[in-house]
Amino acid sequence: MTITEILLPVLKGDPESLASLSSHAPQISSQLAGTPGLQFFAHGKILFDKGNPVPSDSGRTVLLLEWDTLSSLHEFYPHSPAFQGFIGLVKPFLAQGAIPIPFEAVESAQTAASAPITQIMQVRQRPETEGAWARLQGALANEPNPAMAIGQPVFTHAVGVEDQAGTFLGTVGWRSLKDYERARANETISNILGEFGVGTEALNVVVKLEEITAR
Repeated sequence: MTITEILLPVLKGDPESLASLSSHAPQISSQLAGTPGLQFFAHGKILFDKGNPVPSDSGRTVLLLEWDTLSSLHEFYPHSPAFQGFIGLVKPFLAQGAIPIPFEAVESAQTAASAPITQIMQVRQRPETEGAWARLQGALANEPNPAMAIGQPVFTHAVGVEDQAGTFLGTVGWRSLKDYERARANETISNILGEFGVGTEALNVVVKLEEITAR
């Protein structure tokens, strides 16, 4: 199974740093070109955290990477020349670094991460977690109220490995931010999310991801 890696760095938010980061983007992404095992790489600003809007100048971002195996991730991070070159370029723009959070993908995260809006939820794995996740998918697929007008979302999930063992990563690809907001306001869906573990979760962010071409 593939490995989904999540990172949550904070970028410097001043205009000069952001402009410089943008100009260096091609050079930064080129450091990842040809990295063995790297299948997907996307990044984006966090829009909501646990349902609360995040200021656009917060610098809070998500990086989502997908690897063919866990060993490929470890060969890259933290000692490979490719990683050292990458972090050397990125570090001047970081207000706060991040440690990789690895998961073994049950389904590839690429479909959800490629949607216009992506919600990423990490909860502690409990006996009812997978059942609640299945009910959430069913509730959104069968929503009978035309006023909801929620486009069919994409669901993927993964389970934590190494120091993340015992956790569950649920990723939802929404067709629009309005779809996410409508679903969050629906009582049935809200109740299912409560069963899933939202409210006590380690992570629940909504982000607009952009794929970085690394090959």
